[in-house]
Amino acid sequence: MTSSSPSPFPALPDLDEVKAKAALNAVADRITVPETVESAEDLTKLPKYPVKAGVDESKVDYSRSTDLELWATATWQSSSKNIAISEVSYPYFSPYKATVSIPSNDTAVVLTLKLTYSGRDDLYLYKTYNVTIKGSVVERDVDYQELLNKMLETEDALTNPRNDSNIDKANVASDIQFFTTKDLSALSMQLYSKGFDGKYTPIKITSSNEDVISSTDVYNAARVLTYRPLPGREAKSVTITIEILDRPSGEGEATGVLASAAIEVTVQPLAQNELDTAAAFMKKVCTEEVYWDGIKKANSAKDNITGDMWSFIEIVPDGDGYKFIRTADAAKGVGVFTVDGKMIDIAFLPGAERTIALAKACGMYKGEL
Repeated sequence: MTSSSPSPFPALPDLDEVKAKAALNAVADRITVPETVESAEDLTKLPKYPVKAGVDESKVDYSRSTDLELWATATWQSSSKNIAISEVSYPYFSPYKATVSIPSNDTAVVLTLKLTYSGRDDLYLYKTYNVTIKGSVVERDVDYQELLNKMLETEDALTNPRNDSNIDKANVASDIQFFTTKDLSALSMQLYSKGFDGKYTPIKITSSNEDVISSTDVYNAARVLTYRPLPGREAKSVTITIEILDRPSGEGEATGVLASAAIEVTVQPLAQNELDTAAAFMKKVCTEEVYWDGIKKANSAKDNITGDMWSFIEIVPDGDGYKFIRTADAAKGVGVFTVDGKMIDIAFLPGAERTIALAKACGMYKGEL
């Protein structure tokens, strides 16, 4: 005859199933789970054997069964890995361990309780608990002044459109390419988990001296033209003001300023060798032969066009030669452009009068723009 340890569970008399179900429901109603979890410490355990009514759960000794409803056994399922549930082997009557992983964003989790009448696997009920785990990323409203300041602190906030090098504010010798609304949107997502829409918060750039640096004439333009003093003239100091404006309707004029920053730059005068290089390049490319080379595609003769032709936007220096730029995305605004079928330089010497003078000088333009 073998001996065995007495069961910790009471022997089952004949059950009144209606009363048993009611008892299960009464116990289930006492089991609570926090609706919102902000830290892992907010949910660390789930009951295996429910605590009796009126008992302070914080004072339960789980090595003994005195304070527990041993006739009801709970099991749990989680809809998300953000709440993991595991058995605890000691003490014997311990609740399950609940391990919460805090996600980046708010996450909804459903915990499903199955409460079974011990010894009767066919007598049970289900109850669900909706839990929201608060994300680790705290949502903030967009601080437009902070956003603008941080954007200007980035290494490539202001660049030279000719070669994408960073602008030396004390020695400006090119047009200035600013950051775009796309750049602001990317930074805004990092800081606030929200994008930036230039339709409703447009950017405006103004210059204190438009004879030296242009203001932008439309919202969200990201490039300003630089008119460098002629050789022998003094450098010019200019204040560029960049603003993020408020335009709630998304149309028309903005109604207010959300953020503003002033940038001090000094524009250096042209050197004579720069003018000579620009003039030499124009003389090289402003010819009928070069123009034909740019547009001919597979055609072999100007007077016998047999197939499509190929337009270009710009001709730029390429070592000792030149190359054709055919798409707006690739254009840098640094070479000779085609305007109404004429080739003119609008980058080396900014300004309409200088452009016309150069175009006339190389024989490609005789009228007025």
